[in-house]
Amino acid sequence: MTEILRIDKFHVPEASLHEFLAKVSETHEELGRMDGLVGNDVVRLQEGESRFNVVTVMKWRDRHAHDSAGRVMAERARNTGFDRTAFWERLGIEADLGIYTT
Repeated sequence: MTEILRIDKFHVPEASLHEFLAKVSETHEELGRMDGLVGNDVVRLQEGESRFNVVTVMKWRDRHAHDSAGRVMAERARNTGFDRTAFWERLGIEADLGIYTT
């Protein structure tokens, strides 16, 4: 089976960083309890030329584990009324989301 990497890059304005990272931490904590998660990192740009200053990397055992977690998180968002797009718009966040394989 092929491992799946979900790599999301974010441009987060400095004024929004604390709130954004708190939400990312909450989300990654929830994902960390799901079957099939192999790795889970949140990194911040310290040096270099990039408009993206926060990157999250989640490694899943396989596509099934990734997709299952996605369905659980979508249901959670529906149940709590969390709107990721509205949250990002309010904080002025730009995102580049992607699924990669090893």
